[in-house]
Amino acid sequence: MWTGEATGYRRKSWAAPGFAGKTAGILAALPDLRTPRTLHRSVSTYPTTKVAPGMISNETRAQIRRYFYAEHWKIGTIASELSVHPDAVRNAIESERFKSTQPMRASIVDAYTEFIRITLEQHPSLRATRIYQMVRDRGYSGSIVQLRRTVARLRPQKREAFLQLQALPGEQAQVDWAHFGHVMVGRAKRALSCFVMTLSYSRSLYLEFFFDQTTENFLRGHVNAFAAWSGQPRVILYDNLKSAVLERRGNQIGRAHV
Repeated sequence: MWTGEATGYRRKSWAAPGFAGKTAGILAALPDLRTPRTLHRSVSTYPTTKVAPGMISNETRAQIRRYFYAEHWKIGTIASELSVHPDAVRNAIESERFKSTQPMRASIVDAYTEFIRITLEQHPSLRATRIYQMVRDRGYSGSIVQLRRTVARLRPQKREAFLQLQALPGEQAQVDWAHFGHVMVGRAKRALSCFVMTLSYSRSLYLEFFFDQTTENFLRGHVNAFAAWSGQPRVILYDNLKSAVLERRGNQIGRAHV
C-alpha cells in the first residue's frame, strides 16, 4: 500500500495477524542457498623471529653460500629451498659487509674528466704523461698516479679488425695441416699429420692422415678430396704453408707450388 507525502512516496508495510510467525517458520525450513565465503589472508611461511648466525649448522651455511655465490640464486629462493628465514640467508652470506656506509669522496681529477675524455677521443694514443702536463697547465694539482687511472679508464679501446669472407657454393676452399702428435709404428715413433680441406660455403671437411707433410702427400690429399667431392673448388686458400709457399719477399709470396 502506497501513501503520498509532500516529499514523495513511500511504501507502508502491512502484515496480517499471525502471518509473521508462519513466515519465519517457512524460512527456517528452507535450505540455505547462499554461497559460503572464505576469508583469505596471506600467511608467511617463514618463522616470524629472526635467526641468529649461530642457529644454523655449518653445513647449511656452506650450502647457502654455494647457492648464492656459485649458483647465483636469490635470497628468497634459497630460503624456500632450505626452509629457513631470509634473515638467516643474509646472515650466512654476510650481505651487510657489502653495504658501504661511507659515501665515495670526490676525486681531484673529476673536474678535468670531461677535458681528458674529449682529448682522448681526438688523440686516442696520447700518452698519460703528456695529458698530465696539459691538465697541470689548467690548474690540476694532483698526482700523476690518479691521472693515469682516469686516463686508462677513459681511453678508447682498440678494436681488432676482422675480414669477413663470403663465398658461393663450391667457389672456395681452405687447406691446412693439423698436427696430432706422434704414434708408434712397430718400434718407430712417427709424427702424425692430418691434411684438412674445408669448403668455405658449406664448411664441409675432408680429412686424411699422413706420416709426413711432404709435397707428394700434400698433392695426394688434394686429389683424394676432389675425388671424394666429385669436383673441385675454383679458388683454394693457403695460410702460409711450407707445402705451398717456396719463397717469401717481405709480405709477398715470391714462389709457390702451382
